[in-house]
Amino acid sequence: MAMKRTKDKLLSTHPCVISINHDHNHAIFAADALRFRRPSPEVEEVFRILFAKGHSPSSALQSYKFDLQEQFGEQAFLVLSDRSKCPDIQWCYHRYYSIFQRKYGPPDGQEMISSLKIFIDTYNKSCGSVCAKMELEEDKDLIIAICSPLMQRVHKYLQTSCEIAFMDSSGSMDRHNSRIFLLLAPSVAGALPLAILVMYSETQVIITRALKLLQSILPEDAFYGRGIEHGPGIIITDDSHSERNSLKDRFSGSRLLLCKFHVLQAFWRYIWDSSNHVQKEDRQEIYTLFKKLVNEPSQLQFESLFTEVMSSPILQKYPNVHKYLAKMRDRAGEWAMCHRATLLTRGHDTNNYSKANIRVLKEKVLMRVKAFNIAQLFDFLTTRFMTYFEQRIMSVLSNRTVNVSRSRYFIPEIQTDNLIVTHISDDTYNVKNSTSGHEYAVNMLTGTCFCPIGSNGAPCKHQFAAATKFNISTSQFIPVTDARAKLTLHKILADSIDVPEGWYDNLHGSRGVPEGWHDKLQGTTSTVALSQEDDHTVMVDELCLNKEDSCAEKTVKDWDRSE
Repeated sequence: MAMKRTKDKLLSTHPCVISINHDHNHAIFAADALRFRRPSPEVEEVFRILFAKGHSPSSALQSYKFDLQEQFGEQAFLVLSDRSKCPDIQWCYHRYYSIFQRKYGPPDGQEMISSLKIFIDTYNKSCGSVCAKMELEEDKDLIIAICSPLMQRVHKYLQTSCEIAFMDSSGSMDRHNSRIFLLLAPSVAGALPLAILVMYSETQVIITRALKLLQSILPEDAFYGRGIEHGPGIIITDDSHSERNSLKDRFSGSRLLLCKFHVLQAFWRYIWDSSNHVQKEDRQEIYTLFKKLVNEPSQLQFESLFTEVMSSPILQKYPNVHKYLAKMRDRAGEWAMCHRATLLTRGHDTNNYSKANIRVLKEKVLMRVKAFNIAQLFDFLTTRFMTYFEQRIMSVLSNRTVNVSRSRYFIPEIQTDNLIVTHISDDTYNVKNSTSGHEYAVNMLTGTCFCPIGSNGAPCKHQFAAATKFNISTSQFIPVTDARAKLTLHKILADSIDVPEGWYDNLHGSRGVPEGWHDKLQGTTSTVALSQEDDHTVMVDELCLNKEDSCAEKTVKDWDRSE
């Protein structure tokens, strides 16, 4: 027997033939044995499809198990025990990363950066303009700025983008712990994105560079025509010095306010810090005094109350807390509600919208799984995340918003039955409560009212009464029956008006669309004023899906869960 290929010396003197009879010395049809089988090609294809649809390894496996149980019923235990038909979680993770490595390149290194550049170039080409840019210095300071076509339309058609914006960041998005910064503006469909920044560091130098890179891709009519350099009128952020200093540097026309929720939360944590030696029985009283300062609406009363608090006996017991409040006094313009009385905040005192959208990004887009690499993270931000916002807009346009009755921007008409509305002049209306006798002036062009709620631009029942009784189209409220406001919002969803006639009319009657409205709206831009009869169709306020939580009523346990 010739052995030409082998190098085994023993085969030339002791040749043998091995015969395999497939007789096992253990059980082969037991559940404990079937768990070692290799998943079949058919199963691999099923999971490839599930991953492509956005499932994480765990959610894909759970969904697949449910399908098997429905298919096999009482006999499902036989299939679920067989690894060739139902793989384990380790295999799912291995296949998940293996599939995405082929699509997005290596998980790190220069090849990953090259793959990212290809994705950005391809994305810009598909958009027909530069909607994303990246910078890389010294192979470590990677910066990505994104202003997608949807974001550009938000800048162009959403008036609140020039009035107020929210900014916040979060990490743990991918293997490199990239930081994601979201810049959002409030709208009828909740907060809509103005820009996304991705970077490895949160230093002031890097954030400033990222904002500068963003300004190079923003549209000329950014922030509803305010301009790239000026930015929105107000930006609400956390108390991050690097973030706020960078915003001051790049957006000279923006006023930076602190999130009220986080101001109160930071103070609560300060007095609970054992190093400050605040007795447990005094903490609640001290916190209550500070909360009164935060929520005091009158500047004159604020000064008097602050003097009273600083000289109170309980505060004299704790020098550290006294110094803390003394420093906060110098920044009262950033956190005290009395300094916001004349600002057009649209009723927003926190950046909870940013927190909510970061949670959406982690849970609904990334499915609580870190992105394989920065290229996949970029892909998900420009595709799945944008699709999520589009779906929210479509839900509002089709009157399919969940829990609409709980929204701060939905007011039942029964609440306006006792309101008498009189047209004064142009866009000004007088609203009188026939029960209490109170009267308030409402300006429907600016979306403001002289009542305590609507004075800073928040929607109130007096504005709603004027809009309803005089058939005024406005985006101060969810446009359940306002077809013209829906068409304006549709411009954000799709730049071209291609809506069948009557598509946005309400089932039980609608504030209809006048003849020629499509043509007028098609030519409307942020820099061109609408005619007198059409000016109310401008997006004059933020409208969100859920009521903004009052941080003054939050408990400590609520804060702990929110973080």
